[in-house]
Amino acid sequence: MMWWDTAANVLGNYGPAIEAVLAAWILRPHQRTLLVFCVGLVFSVLFNLWLKGVIKDPRPVGTKYTPQPSAKADQFGMPSGHAQTCGYITAYLFAVTKSWILGALCLVIDAVVVWNRLQKRYHSLAQLAVGLLVGAVLGVLVWSAARYIIRGKLFANRQGTSMIVGGFL
Repeated sequence: MMWWDTAANVLGNYGPAIEAVLAAWILRPHQRTLLVFCVGLVFSVLFNLWLKGVIKDPRPVGTKYTPQPSAKADQFGMPSGHAQTCGYITAYLFAVTKSWILGALCLVIDAVVVWNRLQKRYHSLAQLAVGLLVGAVLGVLVWSAARYIIRGKLFANRQGTSMIVGGFL
């Protein structure tokens, strides 16, 4: 196995965690934006487990994840949790920062994660595509809510201006 295979495997398995740490590092000076990001990320993970439990679409046959009759939600494949998490982080970060370079970096990580999950037959292409789409939609919705919450009256000071200064929102 070549070094790039090992790197792709590590990135494919831990891509969502790597993106989450990157997002936390980038958003760290903007506490409210970071807090909303983290709450949205937790919601995305819980929503993914709920969707898997409702949809109950099995993973591809012949993997270690083939569900048993009493399977837990995380043993199902639709939508992919890795892809959904990547989609959420990429959409939220791009919406907040408007950085094409950061967006491209996240998309490369997303592509490696999707390729890795598909190659290992942990998910079908449809499960991965739906995961990316659900995650991206959640990322944009959470960012939109963050803009309203942070810029809106909820955090306004007495002069009616937002209390976040020099922030992304």
